[in-house]
Amino acid sequence: MDCLPRELVPEILSRLPIPSLVQSKSVCRAWRIFIEDQEFVDKHFKRMIDNDPSFILQIIGNPIQNQLYFGDFSSHPNGGN
Repeated sequence: MDCLPRELVPEILSRLPIPSLVQSKSVCRAWRIFIEDQEFVDKHFKRMIDNDPSFILQIIGNPIQNQLYFGDFSSHPNGGN
């Protein structure tokens, strides 16, 4: 890991799917802090939406009435952009 340029690590991490990203938090303390940083979370979310404009949103309120929504913006006039 020490041979990777410092600016390359965030670029690599921002392209990982969420399950791999969660696993990457255990690599070292610096990665965990970086991955949990709100700026990184926002950047990762934006990249995820830009690459796949469909997503699932879960609304949790009353435990009996949890709702799950699926949105697909790929047919939007902007193509999801």
